[in-house]
Amino acid sequence: MSAPTSDRRLLAAGITTLIVVSLVSVGFIQLNKDPNPPAPQFADVRLLTFADDAEASVVIRTVEGEEVARFERGTNAFARILLRAMNRERRKHGVDMQHPFQLGREASGLLVLFDAKTGTRITLDAFGPTNANVFAELMQAVPS
Repeated sequence: MSAPTSDRRLLAAGITTLIVVSLVSVGFIQLNKDPNPPAPQFADVRLLTFADDAEASVVIRTVEGEEVARFERGTNAFARILLRAMNRERRKHGVDMQHPFQLGREASGLLVLFDAKTGTRITLDAFGPTNANVFAELMQAVPS
């Protein structure tokens, strides 16, 4: 009967060791994580600001303040949610909302939305061609 007790102790020691190693590994990764990841290397980039208006639309403007697009309530759900999340991250870090985001295409062809102020990088192609195309159109959108 001592074998089952011994097996339980061995199992408990193994689980405890696994947990401790996991926690130490996560702590090491967090302490050594680069707080300022390098900016993407864009082949083509556009600087844009995103803001909500009184009608709950997301308004996209150039750095000169010219409106290039407007995502009305009930449209472009993915883009609206993503842009609001990016702005929420800025508020969390105390970043000025007027500082532009970088929307660009890397040499590899990937479409990326990058916030230099928070280090947030979203590879838009990862969300499928339909969602990425909404942002790809912003690359060429002409002010209205």
